[in-house]
Amino acid sequence: YKPDEELAKQLQPYHERALKEAATVIGELKGGDLVPAEEIKGIPTAQIQPTPMIQFINEVQKHYTNADVSAAASFRDDANMKAGPIKKSDVALIYKYDNTLRAYRMTGAQLKKYMEWSAKYYNQYKPGDLTVSFNPNIRGYNYDMFNGVKYDVNISKPEGQRIENLTREDGTPVKDDDKLVVAVNDYRAKSTFLSEKDGLFKPDEIELVVDLAQTMGDEGRIRDLIGKYITEVKGGTITPEVEQNWKITGTEWDPKKREEIIQLVNEGKIEVPKSSDGRTPNIKSLTEKDLEKAEKK
Repeated sequence: YKPDEELAKQLQPYHERALKEAATVIGELKGGDLVPAEEIKGIPTAQIQPTPMIQFINEVQKHYTNADVSAAASFRDDANMKAGPIKKSDVALIYKYDNTLRAYRMTGAQLKKYMEWSAKYYNQYKPGDLTVSFNPNIRGYNYDMFNGVKYDVNISKPEGQRIENLTREDGTPVKDDDKLVVAVNDYRAKSTFLSEKDGLFKPDEIELVVDLAQTMGDEGRIRDLIGKYITEVKGGTITPEVEQNWKITGTEWDPKKREEIIQLVNEGKIEVPKSSDGRTPNIKSLTEKDLEKAEKK
């Protein structure tokens, strides 16, 4: 439809004000981007390995809740913050939703149950696979990555049996009866933890200990807390830092064949499959058979 010229004229000052606000510089990122470039074109880096972006979001969440553990997702396949001046709009690139911040006290067993739920994001590894792939029925915003613990995600195992070697940061194993405070956004709490339909927990099974929507109002939105953390806690300057606190295991692919298929993908000769609606990338692993077919062409 054509815009209403009169209405557009009336709204123009507000439009310009919004653009100016979005372009306001609040700090600087020094030393590189928050997400490294994709090793394989079409497989988002932030969903297959630890990245400074997810670690930074979790760092912010832990700071404002004093939680032991924090969980966060990559909401966009292209979510990133580039080195250089940080504008308000850049914060929205790494955290697009208006989620607020909560923290719950749960046991080690409950934390692992939550982590197993998240690890369903990966398709199970099969002999002959050369890449990791994602469950086409799960959106990327429903794959949480955790900070405050160390762990492996063994994708050769079936769903519900993938989290291995779960320890605290000092290497102490997380026991089933341990008590931990876990920071999450309010969407995860309502849609995953406490959903009436298929929630992981009953309301009396986990204790809400922090709800910044109640104590801080709109200022308790995680996106705003990220900006606040950059300016007030980090003094306006951040650097890309990452702990290698988790990794995908259980892949026994042939290294030489994997390098060959990576080259073919990055040259545009093989395409990483997407869901039919285009919203979920990388829904099927590339295999040795795909490599053989490509080499015959």
